[in-house]
Amino acid sequence: MGNSKELDGTSPAGRRQLLNNGFEPVPACGKKVFAKGWTKGEITPERLLQWEAEHPEWTNTGLRTGRLCAVDIDIKNPEHAKRIANVIMGVLGETAVRRVGSKGEMLFYFNPDPIRKITVSEGE
Repeated sequence: MGNSKELDGTSPAGRRQLLNNGFEPVPACGKKVFAKGWTKGEITPERLLQWEAEHPEWTNTGLRTGRLCAVDIDIKNPEHAKRIANVIMGVLGETAVRRVGSKGEMLFYFNPDPIRKITVSEGE
Protein backbone atom coordinates (compact mmCIF):
# COMPACT_ATOMS: atom_id res chain seq x y z
CA MET A 1 0.00 0.00 0.00
CA GLY A 2 2.92 2.31 0.53
CA ASN A 3 3.74 2.01 -3.17
CA SER A 4 0.23 2.85 -4.34
CA LYS A 5 -0.08 4.91 -7.50
CA GLU A 6 -3.20 6.79 -8.47
CA LEU A 7 -4.49 6.35 -12.00
CA ASP A 8 -6.37 9.06 -13.85
CA GLY A 9 -9.40 6.98 -14.71
CA THR A 10 -11.17 9.98 -16.22
CA SER A 11 -8.97 10.10 -19.30
CA PRO A 12 -8.87 7.69 -22.25
CA ALA A 13 -5.23 6.89 -21.40
CA GLY A 14 -6.19 6.17 -17.80
CA ARG A 15 -8.97 3.83 -18.93
CA ARG A 16 -6.47 1.97 -21.15
CA GLN A 17 -4.14 1.59 -18.17
CA LEU A 18 -7.01 0.25 -16.04
CA LEU A 19 -7.85 -2.21 -18.83
CA ASN A 20 -4.18 -3.25 -19.10
CA ASN A 21 -4.18 -3.84 -15.33
CA GLY A 22 -7.07 -6.31 -15.62
CA PHE A 23 -9.99 -4.04 -14.74
CA GLU A 24 -13.05 -3.49 -16.94
CA PRO A 25 -13.44 0.30 -17.23
CA VAL A 26 -16.57 1.87 -18.68
CA PRO A 27 -17.03 5.59 -19.44
CA ALA A 28 -19.63 7.11 -17.12
CA CYS A 29 -21.65 10.31 -16.88
CA GLY A 30 -21.47 11.17 -13.20
CA LYS A 31 -22.14 7.86 -11.45
CA LYS A 32 -24.28 6.47 -14.28
CA VAL A 33 -23.14 4.30 -17.14
CA PHE A 34 -25.12 4.71 -20.36
CA ALA A 35 -22.79 2.93 -22.79
CA LYS A 36 -24.79 0.53 -24.94
CA GLY A 37 -24.11 -3.12 -24.08
CA TRP A 38 -21.66 -2.34 -21.28
CA THR A 39 -22.85 -5.26 -19.13
CA LYS A 40 -22.17 -7.90 -21.79
CA GLY A 41 -19.11 -9.01 -23.71
CA GLU A 42 -15.44 -8.24 -23.40
CA ILE A 43 -14.37 -4.66 -22.87
CA THR A 44 -11.64 -3.97 -25.40
CA PRO A 45 -9.66 -0.88 -26.37
CA GLU A 46 -11.82 -0.70 -29.50
CA ARG A 47 -15.07 -0.66 -27.50
CA LEU A 48 -13.67 2.04 -25.23
CA LEU A 49 -12.64 4.08 -28.26
CA GLN A 50 -16.13 3.78 -29.75
CA TRP A 51 -17.86 4.84 -26.52
CA GLU A 52 -15.45 7.75 -26.02
CA ALA A 53 -15.91 8.95 -29.60
CA GLU A 54 -19.70 8.80 -29.33
CA HIS A 55 -19.81 10.52 -25.91
CA PRO A 56 -16.73 12.63 -25.09
CA GLU A 57 -18.74 14.29 -22.30
CA TRP A 58 -18.64 11.03 -20.29
CA THR A 59 -15.53 11.94 -18.32
CA ASN A 60 -15.99 9.66 -15.31
CA THR A 61 -15.10 5.99 -15.27
CA GLY A 62 -16.94 3.06 -13.75
CA LEU A 63 -15.41 -0.34 -13.16
CA ARG A 64 -17.57 -3.29 -14.15
CA THR A 65 -17.87 -5.85 -11.41
CA GLY A 66 -17.97 -9.59 -11.84
CA ARG A 67 -14.40 -10.73 -11.43
CA LEU A 68 -13.90 -7.45 -9.58
CA CYS A 69 -15.59 -7.81 -6.21
CA ALA A 70 -16.37 -4.62 -4.30
CA VAL A 71 -17.04 -4.68 -0.56
CA ASP A 72 -18.90 -1.43 0.13
CA ILE A 73 -18.84 -0.20 3.73
CA ASP A 74 -21.58 2.46 3.81
CA ILE A 75 -20.97 3.85 7.28
CA LYS A 76 -20.47 7.56 7.96
CA ASN A 77 -18.50 7.14 11.20
CA PRO A 78 -14.89 6.83 9.97
CA GLU A 79 -13.73 4.89 13.04
CA HIS A 80 -16.53 2.32 12.64
CA ALA A 81 -15.84 2.01 8.90
CA LYS A 82 -12.14 1.44 9.60
CA ARG A 83 -12.91 -1.25 12.17
CA ILE A 84 -15.22 -3.07 9.77
CA ALA A 85 -12.61 -2.79 7.00
CA ASN A 86 -10.04 -4.36 9.32
CA VAL A 87 -12.39 -7.29 10.02
CA ILE A 88 -13.01 -7.78 6.29
CA MET A 89 -9.31 -7.66 5.51
CA GLY A 90 -8.68 -10.12 8.33
CA VAL A 91 -10.89 -12.61 6.48
CA LEU A 92 -10.24 -11.75 2.80
CA GLY A 93 -6.70 -10.41 3.13
CA GLU A 94 -5.16 -7.03 2.42
CA THR A 95 -6.14 -5.24 -0.76
CA ALA A 96 -4.13 -2.75 -2.77
CA VAL A 97 -7.29 -1.17 -4.19
CA ARG A 98 -9.40 0.89 -1.80
CA ARG A 99 -11.64 3.90 -2.20
CA VAL A 100 -12.24 6.06 0.86
CA GLY A 101 -15.11 8.53 0.69
CA SER A 102 -17.31 10.66 2.91
CA LYS A 103 -19.46 7.64 3.71
CA GLY A 104 -17.14 4.77 4.57
CA GLU A 105 -14.95 3.02 2.08
CA MET A 106 -14.91 0.34 -0.57
CA LEU A 107 -12.47 -2.55 -0.71
CA PHE A 108 -11.81 -4.28 -4.02
CA TYR A 109 -10.76 -7.88 -4.60
CA PHE A 110 -10.27 -10.14 -7.63
CA ASN A 111 -12.67 -13.07 -7.76
CA PRO A 112 -11.97 -15.53 -10.60
CA ASP A 113 -15.37 -17.20 -10.01
CA PRO A 114 -17.95 -14.39 -9.68
CA ILE A 115 -21.00 -14.82 -7.45
CA ARG A 116 -24.25 -12.88 -7.20
CA LYS A 117 -24.47 -9.76 -5.04
CA ILE A 118 -24.76 -10.30 -1.28
CA THR A 119 -26.25 -7.56 0.90
CA VAL A 120 -25.85 -7.50 4.67
CA SER A 121 -27.88 -4.92 6.59
CA GLU A 122 -28.29 -4.01 10.23
CA GLY A 123 -30.36 -6.57 12.12
CA GLU A 124 -29.45 -9.53 9.89
